[in-house]
Amino acid sequence: MRPLKKSIILVIGLYVLSYGVLLAYDFFRVPFDGLVAGWRYHRVMGIVGVLGGLLVLLIRGFRSRSTIYQNISLSASTLVFLLLMLEAVSWIIIRTQWLPAAKPRHHLLNDARDLKSHRRPFWGYFDQDLAFWRLPNDTLSVGACHGETIYYKTNSYGARDEERTPASTTGKRVVFVGDSFIEGYMVNTPQRATNRLEQKTGVEHLNFGIVGTSPINYYLTYKHMGKKFEHDAVVIGLLPANDFEDYTHRKRIGLIETPIYRPYWDIKSRPYQLKYSLDSLGQSAYSLEHDRDHTIVHRTIDHVYRSLPLGKKVHAAFMDNSYTYQLIKGLRKERVVKVNKNYSRYNDYTEAEWEVFAHSLERLFQEAADKQILVMMYPILNEIESYAETKQNRIRNQIAALCEKYQVGFIDLLPYFHAYEGDWQDLYVPCDGHWSERGEELVSEILYNHPLYQNLLGLNE
Repeated sequence: MRPLKKSIILVIGLYVLSYGVLLAYDFFRVPFDGLVAGWRYHRVMGIVGVLGGLLVLLIRGFRSRSTIYQNISLSASTLVFLLLMLEAVSWIIIRTQWLPAAKPRHHLLNDARDLKSHRRPFWGYFDQDLAFWRLPNDTLSVGACHGETIYYKTNSYGARDEERTPASTTGKRVVFVGDSFIEGYMVNTPQRATNRLEQKTGVEHLNFGIVGTSPINYYLTYKHMGKKFEHDAVVIGLLPANDFEDYTHRKRIGLIETPIYRPYWDIKSRPYQLKYSLDSLGQSAYSLEHDRDHTIVHRTIDHVYRSLPLGKKVHAAFMDNSYTYQLIKGLRKERVVKVNKNYSRYNDYTEAEWEVFAHSLERLFQEAADKQILVMMYPILNEIESYAETKQNRIRNQIAALCEKYQVGFIDLLPYFHAYEGDWQDLYVPCDGHWSERGEELVSEILYNHPLYQNLLGLNE
């Protein structure tokens, strides 16, 4: 027998033996879950087997008497070598943080243990309808990047607010729904705009803002939470900067990086149907089930991967494991910011994104049809700077028209922020981007003095 054949047989034998040992080890331990030392050995050994088979084919091609086979092997070897070198260079660049890019997660090869939180999450996937919410009577304190300590506390309904009763005991009440800016993410509770307004007016301002959400969540929060409380008016906060970032089924591949239970509108159906990104709340990262058993998430990732068509599976494999892929992705994102310094979601969105955005607002307007409604829209810092340069505000007229259709009040805070006489940067926490205490104060001043808000609360009667 030729030495090459002997070597190939020996390598195959060692491969089979190694695979058998791993399989036996996994079989005789509890649980029998396809993991050894946190790695999915079936997929790892599968990759090793494919690479080994490719190497054998290349060697046979070089040893072939056919010039065609030799050329094919040479071309394939050159391509593989270049790809490996590119991957090695990308690994060095990302590891040394020379250019901005995230490391691949390798969730298709490991147990996604990097998603395991060190403590039960304060914000998490805790509600079957709302998806992202908080647990009741929970507390958290964090050291903010500007040196102050932020204290978070929830009431018995999971809202970051004072304890409220379903029935009003003080007369008129107003419900606020929105994202992290409404929640007052980077300030202590007494400094938030809603708390300042409640103190000024004597009218209860129930705050149902929640970080990391968009209009579809505002609608669900109001429908399943806000409506439990007697109230007369609703204020909806909109942040164009990320309110278009809804989940769609086209983004399913992203669940491999972080499986989350997000609501979305199925735009293929008419009328749009409400669906969720995963089959159940417990499959989500940062859920209570995951907090108790982190193996749920890697099983969910595997389920998502198996449900993808072949082309998406190849895409997912590169996204999850390739340093070159992540480097290109990071550079593309950085290029958008640098090439278009005036990029602003006030102007840069597609009609398809607008349709979904508007549909969520319309559903919310319909849900609160018997209440007075006020919509306020606010910018992040770079959108004020963009507006100062371009004076463009495409979204304003579209939202104003939608609000007029439903007889809803609308306040665009962008011109007020632009007209602020101090430094715009003082309105935002420098290393975070949310409103600072001065920003919260400005918002409360704008609303308190605005005729639409005064009419909403009956302050001008």
